[in-house]
Amino acid sequence: MDGNEIRRGRKERAMTQQELADRVGVSKALIGQIETQLKTPSDDVAQKIKAVFDVMPVLGATEKLTIADLKEPKLKMTWGNLPLWKSEEEIVRNLVKSLIDQRQ
Repeated sequence: MDGNEIRRGRKERAMTQQELADRVGVSKALIGQIETQLKTPSDDVAQKIKAVFDVMPVLGATEKLTIADLKEPKLKMTWGNLPLWKSEEEIVRNLVKSLIDQRQ
């Protein structure tokens, strides 16, 4: 996994460098250096990044989301490759909740 793949994977999941660094247990600076190919990740760091990416699906892919998934505050929503702002995510969650409430 090279720096370009890591950057693309992080952006597809609407993660910041800091969020990825926190999940992997390294510094934001190291993630930046890996993405710009100034440093090569150790095998351990590369495995941890892959594990984070394996757990977090790319939104907009073929995975189906359930209403329970939308309730998860850590779920990062995107439109294409553009991440939604927290306020926009809240609007989406409220809209879906309202639609479901109307059915009942």
